[in-house]
Parts: sequence; C-alpha cells; structure tokens
Amino acid sequence: MDRWLVILMLGQLAFVGFIIWMAFRAREARVRQRAEERARVLERFSSGQEVTEFLSSSAGTRYMNLLGERASHPIKSIAATVVAGIISIFAGGAFEIVSKFVQDSDRIGFRIAGTLGLVGGVGILVAAIISAALYRYAGLMPPRARRDGPGEES
Repeated sequence: MDRWLVILMLGQLAFVGFIIWMAFRAREARVRQRAEERARVLERFSSGQEVTEFLSSSAGTRYMNLLGERASHPIKSIAATVVAGIISIFAGGAFEIVSKFVQDSDRIGFRIAGTLGLVGGVGILVAAIISAALYRYAGLMPPRARRDGPGEES
C-alpha cells in the first residue's frame, strides 16, 4: 500500500478522534456549568425549610421545570443514535462505491473503510434497537401505541 495513503488514513482517524474528544469536552463543560448553577442556587438558602418554601412557590416550580427540560428524552437519544448509524452506513457505502473506481493497488484501503463504515453503522442501529427495548422495559418510554387499521374496530 502506498505510504501516503496510510498517512492520509491515519490523519483522518486522528481528526475523527479529535472531533470526538472535543464533543466530550464540550459536554463535560455543560454538565459542570449546570452543577455550578445548582450549587449557587442552593447556597442562597440557609435552611432546608427555605428550600422547601422556594420549591413549593411558583418560581420554584418554574425552576424545576427548567431542570426537567434540560434532561434528554430517551426518544431524542435513540433518534440521534439512529441518525449516526444511517450516516455511518452511507459513508461506508460511499467508500465501497469509490473502491470500484480506483486502481487495484488503492482499492483495498477504500474497501476496508467501506466495510468498517457499513458494519459500524449496522452495529449502531442494533444498539439503538436494544436501547429502545431497554428504555421501554425500564418504563422510561411509553409502550408503542396500537393503531387500528382501516376497517378494524377497537
């Protein structure tokens, strides 16, 4: 295999790793910021009774609703996983298609990337299906709504 092709593939792998690392760092920063916000709110109260009074007030109710809205809904996380799986499958398919049009010496690199993309995408989709089943089993997602077809009576 050509030396530059190996360098290119390693560079792409390093770039993807960098992007993933940056995403995790941004998420950690958001979690840290939320924790600091909550700590600042709790520091304002001198006793448990004051906290209880605040939470039972309309402002406390709005605050709790804001905290609840920030939590990710299971359906959103499953949808994001499905999107990642589909993107991976299409990227793998693109590498497979490109491998048909390159020279024989370069074809193996594209075939490897295509196979990894396709298999990885299928694995991600299977993980999304398993996650949905586990969320449903744990009661975190509502069961599927039963739809009556045309002509069927409930």
